[in-house]
Amino acid sequence: MGNAPPLCPPICDPAADSGDRESSSSSEYANDVAQRQKIAVYREPDQVQCRCNSNSFKMIVPTKMLHGRQGLRVLGFEYRLVADTSTNFGKTRLYHIATDTLVTPSNVRMYIPDCLFDEVARCCQDIAQDILIKEGNLERLMVRDGTGTRVAALVDRNFCHANRVSEYEESKSVGTSIEGTVRPTLLVINGRGRSSAGVFSRKQLMTSGIEAATALSTVHECRKRGMKVILLDHYSNEPQEEMARFESSLEAVFGDNDEDSWHATSRTAFDRRGPLYVIAHSASGGKLVRSLLDGNARRYLLPRIRGVVFTDSTHNIQWARGVKRVWDLLESSACIYVRSNNVRSAEIWDDRRRQAGDVAENDEYWHHRFGDTKTVWAGTPEHSLMNWVARDVIWNHFDHLLEVGVLPGK
Repeated sequence: MGNAPPLCPPICDPAADSGDRESSSSSEYANDVAQRQKIAVYREPDQVQCRCNSNSFKMIVPTKMLHGRQGLRVLGFEYRLVADTSTNFGKTRLYHIATDTLVTPSNVRMYIPDCLFDEVARCCQDIAQDILIKEGNLERLMVRDGTGTRVAALVDRNFCHANRVSEYEESKSVGTSIEGTVRPTLLVINGRGRSSAGVFSRKQLMTSGIEAATALSTVHECRKRGMKVILLDHYSNEPQEEMARFESSLEAVFGDNDEDSWHATSRTAFDRRGPLYVIAHSASGGKLVRSLLDGNARRYLLPRIRGVVFTDSTHNIQWARGVKRVWDLLESSACIYVRSNNVRSAEIWDDRRRQAGDVAENDEYWHHRFGDTKTVWAGTPEHSLMNWVARDVIWNHFDHLLEVGVLPGK
């Protein structure tokens, strides 16, 4: 194993038969060519064969067993704490064990070839979600839909606390309000892709660290402020089902009671009436606005929203023409748009001129698409790192809203 070439981690051993490629069928070989040098071909339910640089390798361990820290070590990697030397990196970084090498953007393809990317990514996401659940006191909220039982979100374990339910029912009976005791909730929605709830980028989990690639810092900030946190899971491998999956996950967390749903989807009205703040990243911003316009979220989510941070969102304010309530929300002081530094820019990236939080100069196109929404720079050209680099900007916005109690449209 120690003699394996640098491009392949210890999990792979050179195939003894040098004629393995010739013995492959023509369709398999065509698939190899189509995938350009590095592919993963599943021939058996529990094995993966990978080919890197024209050499043939077979995975020793059944892929279905590769999960979490143990699976990651089998693949030849582990997470370690390192000194935080840059605003673009977290402290929990991925290392290649055999060579004691930190995985970085410049060497990731050498240590994690394409054929093993999904395996490593799955283990990294398992570890990241375990940390998010532990640090945020979260639990997996399951829902049954057309695709079976799946995770709809990671939610605060106290999102439907029994004492709160009884307290709410008591307050209703005597005609009083306990709105002041309701903890605000932050909803974090990652973008399109194969990332799980709370993860903004699988690749950044490998190259930039858990803190930089996930909502972990957001979870910590919520706990400091006594806020509940919900990390939505809406990934679908079928593009035509993306919007339906998104709304299904929202419905599971915030929607009305449904006797046919799993019990955790029946969250009390008490939890649903509290103030809601939202971070919508990338494609999820477009999905959120669509839901507020056309979906059930317009009924059960829109009245709760007190603030939104769009990070490189794909929405268009023109969609909201004729729906004044949504239009007013998008242009109100309750919303800001955080824009990565290379979006619609022909200028060379210069971090001395575009610091996180600096007001962005918007052209006519931008104004037509996003209206008068306040737009600021993220402080990085990296789309998948902007929620980490601009975290202070995001929380300055929410802290202001929490302090002054700004309502949408004001």
